[in-house]
Amino acid sequence: MALPDSAYSFRVSKVLGGDGQTVLWGSNTISNLTLAVGDAVVFTTDAGLIGLATAADVAIAGFSAETVVGVSTTQKNVNFVPALKHYVFRGQSSGTPTAGLIGEDVDMEGATGAQEINENASSIGLFRIVGVFKGSSLALNGELEFIVNKSQFVGAG
Repeated sequence: MALPDSAYSFRVSKVLGGDGQTVLWGSNTISNLTLAVGDAVVFTTDAGLIGLATAADVAIAGFSAETVVGVSTTQKNVNFVPALKHYVFRGQSSGTPTAGLIGEDVDMEGATGAQEINENASSIGLFRIVGVFKGSSLALNGELEFIVNKSQFVGAG
């Protein structure tokens, strides 16, 4: 049975090891950038400012922890959860995932506030699926848990 199609971008699902706390990092955004909570973000080549990640990005910095309303010619500060391997994240699949997807690398897709796991694409392999989120299922729009395979924090663990 299909689950509701209500993409919310991505959220922290679990913290592995340590004290279990989610650490937020902060940086300035590029001008006129709008973000929703959970949107994947990247460090841009524009002095390391934060931008919205797209399906074409080969690595990400993390996931926005707050909503940012873009203002022309204005950079804003944004806090984000860094894409480090001790975080397990969750997100909605854009289609119907299968059990064979667990342990596989996949891509992402979508726009501000509605980014999803693209379970049918793996050309970049941004995320590695590690399970099904508690209370969800392997059905249309199922919520999956993943780690970030390709972080802009090279070698970060």
